[in-house]
Amino acid sequence: YDFVRLPVRKEKNWKAIVDKVLTKVGLEGFGKRLVGTLSGGQYQRASLARAIVGKPDIVILDEPESGVDEMGKARFYELLYELNEDLGITILMVSHDIGMVFEKCKTVMCLNKTLHCHGSTREIKPEDVKKLFGEFDIWIRAHSHYEVEHVQENSDLSNLKEEK
Repeated sequence: YDFVRLPVRKEKNWKAIVDKVLTKVGLEGFGKRLVGTLSGGQYQRASLARAIVGKPDIVILDEPESGVDEMGKARFYELLYELNEDLGITILMVSHDIGMVFEKCKTVMCLNKTLHCHGSTREIKPEDVKKLFGEFDIWIRAHSHYEVEHVQENSDLSNLKEEK
């Protein structure tokens, strides 16, 4: 409880508040676990619980998927989406997981020293992302709108197909 309760430690019902938040992030019954015994994904969710227990308007995350396996990443991003939708919490996040960002986020800013593109995941075109990440093989799914497999620096984007 100590790791998560810090923002609400002065509340009389802090334990009930923490239990509710731990349940929300999928860590029901983890209140007495020591932080050092948690897996990477569990630790990230405990950190998120600590961030949201005080009911903030905005949460800022830096590479929240680091140290988390692929299944855990998908669940974590889904949790962030739910927090935004259900609780109205704005999520501002730095991530290099391009595929997951375009699949789970609503608005994206692609930065590399300067702003390269900004907009909804439906507005940003594969060509915009290719300019920034052209030398990498990437897989992008933008809310089931575009699918690009292995966009490379010199590709003609002939493998672009629109999903229905």
